[in-house]
This record gives sequence, C-alpha cells and structure tokens, in this order.
Amino acid sequence: MRQAEAHNPLSGIILMVLAMLLLPGLDACAKWLGAALPASQVSAARFTMQMLLLLPLLYIWRLIPQRSSFSIAQIIRGICLALATWLFFISLKTLPMAEAIAIFFVEPMILTILGALFLGEVIRIRRIIAVLFGFIGALIVIQPSFALFGWPALLPLGTAIVFALYMIVTRQVAQNTHPIEAQFAMSFYAVATIFVLSGLNHLTGLESAGWRWPNMTELGVIILLGVIATTGHVMIVFALQKADAGLLAPFQYMEILGATLLGYLIFGDIPKDTTIIGASIIIGSGLYLIHRERRAGAASATSNL
Repeated sequence: MRQAEAHNPLSGIILMVLAMLLLPGLDACAKWLGAALPASQVSAARFTMQMLLLLPLLYIWRLIPQRSSFSIAQIIRGICLALATWLFFISLKTLPMAEAIAIFFVEPMILTILGALFLGEVIRIRRIIAVLFGFIGALIVIQPSFALFGWPALLPLGTAIVFALYMIVTRQVAQNTHPIEAQFAMSFYAVATIFVLSGLNHLTGLESAGWRWPNMTELGVIILLGVIATTGHVMIVFALQKADAGLLAPFQYMEILGATLLGYLIFGDIPKDTTIIGASIIIGSGLYLIHRERRAGAASATSNL
C-alpha cells in the first residue's frame, strides 16, 4: 500500500505542472526587482530566502547535514546554479520573460552534449539532428533579440550552459544526499558565490549599481520571490518521488506558457512571431530528445531482464 501511495504518476504530473506554472513568478519578481536592484543582490536574496525557508523542513524531517553536503560536488552545484541565476536575472533586466526562457530551454540539448562528453553517454544520429534543430530554434529567437537588445540576448544561452553543468553534477550526487538537505547545502554555497561575483563587478562590468537596503515594497517582493522559488523546487522534488523523470520531463515546457502569460499581464510583453516559431522548434526538439531517452531506457531495462 505504501509503495502504491509513493508511486502516484497523476499526483506527480499535477505537482510538476503546478510548479512550472508557479516558477515563472520567480522570474517576474526578479525582473521587477532588477529595475531597481543589482542582479547579484536579487540572486543572493533568492538563495538566502530559500535557506531560511528550508530550515523548518530540515528540523521536521530530522535532517542533519552529512559529509556529502560539504563535498566538492555540492560546492560545484552551488557555484553553477548561482552563476546561472545571476546571468539569467541580468538578462531579465532587458529581455522579455518569454524570450529569455525560450532561449534558456536549449538546456536539454546542451545537457545531451555534455552527457556524452563527461558521462560517456551515446548520442546517435537522431539525437544529433534534434540538438541541431533545437539550436536553430534558439537562433531564431536570439537573432532579432540580439539586434534589438544587444549582448543580453546571449545571457540565457550562458545560463543554459551553466545549468546543464549543474545538472551533470547533480546526476552524480543525487543518490547520496536527501533532496531537501542537498537544496539547503546548494543554497549556502550559492550565496557565497554570489558575494564573490558581486565583489568582482568592477572587473565584469555587468552591473553598475551597488547593493542597497531594499524598501518595504521591494522587501515584500523579495520574500515572495523566496517563497515561490522554494515552493516550486520542493514541489518538483516531491513530483519526482511520485513519478518517473521521463514522464515528468515534457511538462517542464509549461514554464514557457507561464512566462508568456505573466510577461504579458505584468510587463505588457507580447511575444514576437520569431519567439513563437523558435520556441516551438525548441520545444519540439526537446520533446523528441525526451522521447528517445525514454525509449533507450525501456530498451535497456528489457535487455537486463
């Protein structure tokens, strides 16, 4: 009975869909805050709030940080996610949400390439074609955005590369640490990384404004940002406990729909035709990669019987 309750694909799908519709609120908060605060400060606030909100869960589940929480792999995870968040928040200062997230979603294609390079995963011709189409879709979105906004249009692509590295490392450490404990440790290292990035601003030139204490409205949005980020990622953790990753993966693209809707309602952003076409190609390529991954997994399971 307990195993049946734990493995509940419908509940997993519902949790994943809700998370994907919720998480664009994180980007909306970051974009709104980015008009007045440096992206590094917003990023640090995001991870600090996540740490504070995860503390009660650590206590409730009696989770004591283990040695694995202080491993090099966990530190790399924190650095990668902090850098990805920082780059993406900088891009949101100028790019519409839908365009930024559409470009970011070339991440599954980059992950496929990195999986072959670092994990020895086999990429067959059909997957190579899907990856190429995904990048073509990204170029369709980037090209007019680059002409209009300049170099910030490339930042979501940088985010996708760093986030794919984060996913590679996460695959290696996921079996050794409780998800909530891993998220807490990652947040700690991410905050430390953001402070270092902020200190290097005079070298990067990506941020001109310095940190300042937020006003009451900004503080309220920061708290909302932290609640959305933590709730969304915890929902994903529980969704993955109830359903297979291969089943849930296609629903990640719901985030593009949520970002498009919030971008229109809050900032008046209307997606360009090129964004719609490019995003459709990216989604189609990503779904095909997921389909091939599931078929490969099924074939492997059959061969082991």
